[in-house]
Amino acid sequence: MKQSMNFAAELVPITYASALIELAAELGVPRDELLQTARIKPQVLEAPNGRLSFIDFNQLAGAALSRCNEPALGLVLGQRLNVSSHGILGYAVLSSATLDQAIQFALKYYRVLGLAFELEQLESDERVELRASEAMPLGPMSRFAAEGLLCSLHSIAQFLLGERMQGIEVGFAYPAPLYAERYHEVFGPNAATFADLASAD
Repeated sequence: MKQSMNFAAELVPITYASALIELAAELGVPRDELLQTARIKPQVLEAPNGRLSFIDFNQLAGAALSRCNEPALGLVLGQRLNVSSHGILGYAVLSSATLDQAIQFALKYYRVLGLAFELEQLESDERVELRASEAMPLGPMSRFAAEGLLCSLHSIAQFLLGERMQGIEVGFAYPAPLYAERYHEVFGPNAATFADLASAD
């Protein structure tokens, strides 16, 4: 069951915002310009272990998407959100003996990261599915958020395994974007699937 979430709650780790700001700078959008576009005061980001509200982070992400000329920004950001980006939970996952233990730990405590998704594991005789569903309506930020989350989870899983994962399928509940081939570069050939609708921009 989805829990109601407070958009103004300061739950999003500053490390996520810092990674996004650094990426935007590499793509030609200076930090001060990005913060001004997002209407975020620089001092909000001064505490390394601080938190942002969902509103502030979404404004920051929206500003980055509009200024960076990188449609796959979520994918690129997700590849940068490694274990250390997720703070104490990330290091706890890293100490897990197996990937399954890491997943179980993450499923139990992921809410401390302020994610805009609910995570659950579904099992059948033939497969194990990790499902992420929006805990709040993300609107135009939905694709960016899904890309960032699933790409980060995929990268961390590969890091824990020490090799490229085989036999996985990553499904997205939206039409294939024009840059869909970049999903296959990240997740593997033919690993990403999309909603069976007309292609999106």
